[in-house]
Amino acid sequence: KNWSKSFQGVRFCIPIDQPKGMAAVPSAPFRPRCRYGKECYRRNEQHLGQFSHPGDSDWEAQFEEVAPAQIQAPTGGVVVGEALPLTTARGNVEVRAAGFSDPLQGGDGKQHRLYHFAISAAGVSELLSCRFSALRDFHLTLSPRGLDFPSRHIFRDMNKECNAKLRSFELLRYLQMLLNSVDVAMAGQMTMSHMLHQALSCSPAMAAGLLALGGARQLAEQQRQQAEAARLAEIRRQQIADRDFAQNVNHVGTALTMLFPRQVHFQLRTNMFSWRDNVTIQGQGGLDWFSMLRTSPLFSLGDTQVIANLAGEPMLALHRQFSFMHYEYRLERTGLGMMRVPLCAITRYPQLFAPATYAIQMLAPSFGGNITCEGRWFEDFVLYQNGMPACRISRRLWSFPEYYDVCIEPNFDVLLFLGIACAIDHIHHEIEKRKR
Repeated sequence: KNWSKSFQGVRFCIPIDQPKGMAAVPSAPFRPRCRYGKECYRRNEQHLGQFSHPGDSDWEAQFEEVAPAQIQAPTGGVVVGEALPLTTARGNVEVRAAGFSDPLQGGDGKQHRLYHFAISAAGVSELLSCRFSALRDFHLTLSPRGLDFPSRHIFRDMNKECNAKLRSFELLRYLQMLLNSVDVAMAGQMTMSHMLHQALSCSPAMAAGLLALGGARQLAEQQRQQAEAARLAEIRRQQIADRDFAQNVNHVGTALTMLFPRQVHFQLRTNMFSWRDNVTIQGQGGLDWFSMLRTSPLFSLGDTQVIANLAGEPMLALHRQFSFMHYEYRLERTGLGMMRVPLCAITRYPQLFAPATYAIQMLAPSFGGNITCEGRWFEDFVLYQNGMPACRISRRLWSFPEYYDVCIEPNFDVLLFLGIACAIDHIHHEIEKRKR
């Protein structure tokens, strides 16, 4: 049996071998291939009538591999059988190269070729022809995002058969990307373009199929954007709620720890105690969480720095105890009614042929077990509590003034590890200043 179709004055003949016991459907359009192939287990008539399966006449006649024995090009033309594999997925457009015509004389007196492609979209399959120049005009007008148009090869005679093969292959790659990944990224703008329909000489049925596919992609992109906006709004709401909780933690019960059930990220300015202007500690979303006070009238010692909430209420005091070759900080938690609870002592120990180490001695068992540290300060510095990673500190590249990021794991005391980070940072810069 032969299935034939007239196509702009060119006659394509596709021989189909009819398996025994199967009714002939020579004039029916190709059904899309079932995505599961021979592994499909569905046997209802609606599915079998809508999709082709291995053994069906139109399964082998699909444009999976268009060989010269399957599609006969116009007299003197060449069929290109090297089609790139394309994973069939719901909503995808299948594009296969189907050869090209002999050189034709155009109205401008120049010779050109028509390049043929088998395109299947939204249940419609057609053989379409297009000129290179028509597709190029479309590309220059709509400028598909992230996609380059094939080269014109101005130093080659594209009417030669070998060069026409190259151009057919390049246009195939272009159309496969244009009608799938690029169109999805542009929310269906390409498949809904009437200029593209004209360039490909689409029939009304194919144009309607591409419009329907583009509309579905546009709707999917709108739904994705709405879901993303809702997600970002929920993240922002959570960031504000976490920040507000930190401001009032001293007024909620008697607990002095500040714990969160999720990772919390902060941005700290290096050597912040040396800055005379108001310095804040920023949390996620660029929200200010705490302010840094170089001195506070609530503390008599001049070598004390204070981490306060945005209302100026002290929350953590860092007492500096520096002497010759000895660098130590003692952290003290400040609660409601100026209740003070010693937290830990941080001491630097120099090493002869290795980076200095820091010993952190906990002074209040209620704030957790022993804390150890690994890594080089600013490079990839990790604090562990009870053997578990609790806080990671790293330099923020290309920042001015210089900042570093502090990531505190869930259910670890935020104020404790922020204070440790500030203390070690100040010790580090004090050492660097003395070296100079």
